[in-house]
Amino acid sequence: MSAGDGPSRRDRILFLLAENETLVLACCLLLVLAGGFVAYQAHTAPDTTTEQRVAGTWTTNTTVDHAAVVRDPSLAFEEGAVLRNRSLYFRSTTPILEGAVSVTHEGSPSDVSTTTDLRLVVRSVDGGENGRVLWEISEPIDTVRSTGPGPTRVPFEVNVTEQMATAARVQEDLQTTQGQRQIRLVAETRTQATVAGESRSQRRRDVVRIQPRGGLYQVDPANAGEQTETVRETVTVPIETDPLRAYGSLAVVVVGLVTAVVIRWLDREGRLAVSPATATAIQSAKERESFDEWISRGSVPPPDDDERVVDVDSLEDLVDVAIDSDRRVIADASGEYVVLDGATRYRFRSDGAGVATPSAQVGTPGPGL
Repeated sequence: MSAGDGPSRRDRILFLLAENETLVLACCLLLVLAGGFVAYQAHTAPDTTTEQRVAGTWTTNTTVDHAAVVRDPSLAFEEGAVLRNRSLYFRSTTPILEGAVSVTHEGSPSDVSTTTDLRLVVRSVDGGENGRVLWEISEPIDTVRSTGPGPTRVPFEVNVTEQMATAARVQEDLQTTQGQRQIRLVAETRTQATVAGESRSQRRRDVVRIQPRGGLYQVDPANAGEQTETVRETVTVPIETDPLRAYGSLAVVVVGLVTAVVIRWLDREGRLAVSPATATAIQSAKERESFDEWISRGSVPPPDDDERVVDVDSLEDLVDVAIDSDRRVIADASGEYVVLDGATRYRFRSDGAGVATPSAQVGTPGPGL
């Protein structure tokens, strides 16, 4: 490297490799190990795997249809008019509630067998819908059995006026008016079916609530909601090979091995070595860069006769002087670094190639050193 020329890019790369050869070889080893591990897994993994799939489903639900025929005509309703699926009916004109509870099936069931028991319950409850039952009368209405996936329909007919009269007689016999009188249609259903070759069963309880409200009565079907049975099966599926994982990992192994061999060969042949002057220049440049925030470029005039000159051994020492004296380091084109502190000049010289070297002259230390 001639004077006045900085280190070339090639010299910097060789110096960096020589300084960090152990680290680079360790990284190459990690690449080889990691790539080899991934490649081993990719090439030895099984070609198939198992997963769970839905083989069949079976869902039951309940629907309630109801209506009342006008038996006592009025200005609002003609005799024989049919009121359907209302939340409120009139006790005087539509005392009899008719309808049906239907259990339906969806999905893929087979060999379906359904039994629905429908009964009428008249009771008195203290404390609301889920309160304490004071007394209860239960009367079966019908039991319907069916096979096949079609709906199971159980019809009903309730004379609400008569049932309310029955509840009143019970309270009179018990000599109490405590509690809330209620009428309930309770449908209990037991179902068996085959789903995807497996036998499954369900039980459900649906309620139709009939609640007197003055001259009206309210109808509120309390559906138990959908009930679903799911059958899953284990199936074998092929695994698609990931080319990037299978072959990219091998490429990583090759790159790691080739890089390690090349670096070891370059080191053994002495091709990583740079001249001492180049190494010193590179280190000096790194040092200069690390202290760049304290250094300003400029032109420094020669020292006066009355000025005291102190030569320091390194740029780091000169930066310490600048920090302690709250001054800047001035660097001129000749490679000289200077800190001016009053009548004292602190100086560090580098050669023309950017190689940092202390001056042969060492003056008397000034204040603060």
